[in-house]
Parts: sequence; structure tokens; C-alpha cells
Amino acid sequence: MGLGVKFACFKFRELGLMANFKSVLLICRAKFASLIDVKFSFSGLG
Repeated sequence: MGLGVKFACFKFRELGLMANFKSVLLICRAKFASLIDVKFSFSGLG
């Protein structure tokens, strides 16, 4: 019983970490994309 609960908790934590990692990646990608957009708009102006 204790082992099963421990394993379930571990799995849930693993899933939570994966979700956090994915959201962090998405945020980084969005920031990177906006940086590229700014660079291109500046080069377009210049």
C-alpha cells in the first residue's frame, strides 16, 4: 500500500515537472520570437 502511494506521488510529481518544463519552454520561445521580431523591425527601419 505504502509503496503504491509513493509511486503514484512520484509519477504525479514527474508529470508536474514535465508540464512546468513545457510551459517554461513555451515562454522562452515566445520571448525569443518577440526578440527576433524587434530585430527584424529595426533592420527594416534601418
